[in-house]
Amino acid sequence: MILNGVIRATEDIDVLVENSRENFIRVIEELSGLADQAARELNPEDLAENVVVKIAVEVEVDVSTSAWKVT
Repeated sequence: MILNGVIRATEDIDVLVENSRENFIRVIEELSGLADQAARELNPEDLAENVVVKIAVEVEVDVSTSAWKVT
């Protein structure tokens, strides 16, 4: 879009993870290390049951198990 003169930059981080309990635990542990520790409120089921989980206090992070046709 930038090459066509339209600025469309987002300020969040998108994370695509494989759909497994082990990966969900790893993601929650790592994101809990952010300064606001907002991810500590999550459990693996939250990531398994939702298309996108938005973790946002200081840094906005979207975690999902699929994006379009990519898993």
